Amino acid sequence: MPRKTPGSMKPPEEPPVQPLIGVARLRWLVEFAQQASGPTDPGPERRLIRTLGACLKTVTLRAEGDGQIMDLSQTEPTTLALPLRGEDHQKSVAEKLALIRVSVQTLLRQSLVSVVGRTALQAEVTLRRTWSGDCLQDHPEAHDLRDALAYVLLGDLATFYERLSRCAAPGCGRLFVRERRQRYCSVSCRNRTTFQRWYRRHRKAGRGPTPDAAKKPRPPRAT
Repeated sequence: MPRKTPGSMKPPEEPPVQPLIGVARLRWLVEFAQQASGPTDPGPERRLIRTLGACLKTVTLRAEGDGQIMDLSQTEPTTLALPLRGEDHQKSVAEKLALIRVSVQTLLRQSLVSVVGRTALQAEVTLRRTWSGDCLQDHPEAHDLRDALAYVLLGDLATFYERLSRCAAPGCGRLFVRERRQRYCSVSCRNRTTFQRWYRRHRKAGRGPTPDAAKKPRPPRAT
């Protein structure tokens, strides 16, 4: 039986990405927008792009110029294309992901201010209407992934805006999608805040270490 050379081995097939809708999509996009940086390896990049595509199942992406339909959820290892407008489309995948992340961040920040200032948020897409004789359908389309994400994100915010919160932990302020009465973005923020409150109460009651006691020198050890 002939041995397979590394060049002849096919990469393992990745499991299909399930469409993200509603609060699950909003939660993923909020987390995506607040990532420090994106992946640099092709494998994680491909999974990230496929998940972005899963968020856009209700929007048709067309490449600017030739109008080719792009399904990011089926992205192959050699085609990590992200449709952006103009010169941005010529940037590297890492640069495109950074631009997309900033776009989502900006929209989330604006959404928190818009309720107070009554500022209208917009997403620019093209509406393609089709009629098959017994059914009329509207299909939103975009040439830029940022416009498509803005379209679905505004729809999710309109429904689940009250669940978008900032972490109550001092010094954090991270955005997250709240579950029930959740106040903190993570268990670590909750535990840290709980300990700080406990420590302040005990210091105020005189049961904790005082600054003078902390500065008092220790006696030398016996040799």
